[in-house]
Amino acid sequence: RILWIDSVCINQQDKSEERIQIGMMDQIYSRANKVHVWLGEAAPSDRIKRVFEFFREIARSGRDENKIFSWKINETKSWDKASLNSVDRFLSKPWFVRRWILQEVIL
Repeated sequence: RILWIDSVCINQQDKSEERIQIGMMDQIYSRANKVHVWLGEAAPSDRIKRVFEFFREIARSGRDENKIFSWKINETKSWDKASLNSVDRFLSKPWFVRRWILQEVIL
């Protein structure tokens, strides 16, 4: 088994190495059996189960943009403010603002 941790395996101070490694991420992530992401410590107020319910409901909407938009209008009405704030806090974690995160998620 190979364990690859991008923040450890890529010298974050060496932009040349970083470019090379980013170019290899498609191979690294597409060949992985499992990918784990550390998002930091969770506080009880984060309501992580509720956050993942939110994403499951969006996923059930499919990829049809009209359905997703419709979901936003109709379904969020049933979500309390604390749950929506939890989703906002979750998506504000540092992992989501890294430059190449979209590439990692897609792969």
